[in-house]
Amino acid sequence: MGRRNVTNTSVSNDNATLNVDHGNSVINNTSETKIDWSYKGRILVTQENYLERLGGDIDVDATYIIRGSVDIGSLEIEVPTTGIRISRELETVESKLISTQDNYTMFKSQSQEVGSGDVIIDNITITVSGANSQVYSLYDLSSIYVLDTYRVNYQDCTSAGMLHFYRDVFEEQSESNTHTRVEWEVSV
Repeated sequence: MGRRNVTNTSVSNDNATLNVDHGNSVINNTSETKIDWSYKGRILVTQENYLERLGGDIDVDATYIIRGSVDIGSLEIEVPTTGIRISRELETVESKLISTQDNYTMFKSQSQEVGSGDVIIDNITITVSGANSQVYSLYDLSSIYVLDTYRVNYQDCTSAGMLHFYRDVFEEQSESNTHTRVEWEVSV
């Protein structure tokens, strides 16, 4: 499937649906996506240190490396206006971020007034399975940022959630195994 520009419509894409309120947005499941994975440093995230690593200020110059299966419980990751990069540890078999909390959002903006930057996620599994829970609730006040995922497995997620005013959504080799349809609702 190639790159598609979407305006004022809904697009079904495997197990995900992109609903666009107005404007232009892009969803991409091909090798056309070019992700800059260069970074100045790595911050290793484990079950033992996830609160201090993901619960504080996010370092824009680092990539957060997920080691193993990390149950982050009720920790909601605030994505700053400078964005966040998350990737799997190359030496491990699995890299997972998990929460089974009800009424929960894994990645969120500090507020609608502050917003968030680019969200780049590479080669991990995300599980958000609590009742009324979602993966994303993000706002882009300048409409210039993107959600860029590569080989992200959304496993047993209740909902993908909402992206407000994000310019583009790029997905490459990302999938969902949920029995309920994961919906992307993007306002641009």
